[in-house]
Amino acid sequence: MFQLIDMYHSFFTLTFAKLKLFFIAGVCLSMAACSPNFIYKNLNWMIPWYADGYVALNEEQQEHFTLIIDEALAWHKEQELPRYRQYLRDIHVKLDRPLNEDDISGIQTFTSSSFQTLLQRIIPALLPLFKTLDADQQQAFWAKLNKKHAEYEKELISTSSEDHIHDINEKYNEFAERLLGFLTVEQKLIIANRIGNIIRTDDIWLNARRAWLSDVKIQYEQKTHDWQARVQAAWLNRGQHYSTADKLKVDERDQQARQLLLAVINSRTDKQTDHFKKFIQSWQGKLTRWQE
Repeated sequence: MFQLIDMYHSFFTLTFAKLKLFFIAGVCLSMAACSPNFIYKNLNWMIPWYADGYVALNEEQQEHFTLIIDEALAWHKEQELPRYRQYLRDIHVKLDRPLNEDDISGIQTFTSSSFQTLLQRIIPALLPLFKTLDADQQQAFWAKLNKKHAEYEKELISTSSEDHIHDINEKYNEFAERLLGFLTVEQKLIIANRIGNIIRTDDIWLNARRAWLSDVKIQYEQKTHDWQARVQAAWLNRGQHYSTADKLKVDERDQQARQLLLAVINSRTDKQTDHFKKFIQSWQGKLTRWQE
């Protein structure tokens, strides 16, 4: 689960910069090549499998972990999936008119708040289990986190500006085609002409993530009476590791991304509007089946 939380947050943080996916319906739906239906229906064993990559639990810890996962999934199906379905219905209705920047901002806000709600539910449940890790388990866990961060740094720092722009352009076209179907020449030109101006914030994200990991580890190692509250706050408050200047830069990047998305979506044809509506309806159907 720790791996999922970190991978999900890492994916979400970089998603809006790379414009890959807005409709996030669960904790790891966007992290595998398998179908979303298969993933969600099998999270009760897939999550422990992912988590085992970070720390090997003993039998008692595994039983505790399984109980946490079962309770979290039951809550997610009952409380969160209906919210996702309602939000998709709202977007479906809005497609009968041109969208505005508030509509796009709303999508970003909804996914961000949904992720935070998920963390606020899971982290408090996981911390008592985390506290039972022995010295070897703790060492393996922190080593894995640091290794993952080093991999992020190697990947992002080694990517040239030209490759970065190419990557964003490719992923943006893929994302837009998922929503609208085949893009027109004009739409592809809109993307190509604007994508190179979107601010790159890899360094900001890496620095904030490095500071966040350090803070979590420091809080974890200080075994005082308020240990759980401090560690929980450290896990949940990643935003505190962004300076004011960095936050302004990220906000500017997000605004550029929203404006680009808006320009493409509002240039849609009637056929593309129908495709977009069917895309939303297909996700509504998935969410309904996941609740069964």
